[in-house]
Amino acid sequence: MFIISHKTRYANYDKTQTDLREAALNWIGEKLDFSKSGGLIAMNAVRFGSTRQEKVNEIIHLKCDWFIDDLLETFLEPGFPLETRKILFGSDLETPPGDIKVCATWDEIGRSIFSK
Repeated sequence: MFIISHKTRYANYDKTQTDLREAALNWIGEKLDFSKSGGLIAMNAVRFGSTRQEKVNEIIHLKCDWFIDDLLETFLEPGFPLETRKILFGSDLETPPGDIKVCATWDEIGRSIFSK
């Protein structure tokens, strides 16, 4: 399991220049407990790119079977791998384009992935 984000390092209008990637890693570490060997995800399984295309390139590189995102644009990005199954999280789209499944909750995502 990986977390792949296209979070920029610094916000354009933040005068304090907070490192957003470091803040994200801290938040993820608190929620998923990087410190324990039994944690849900290892710190080195969190990846960042500066653009959606870099994010897609990482999905290709890691050969992801499934990818969950809250932005439809990620799935529409040129080169998004056809073999990766897509789940659009939390969208109010009733009819997503192509082979994109919409799930409103993490429980619904779990059922979609593990019920097959």
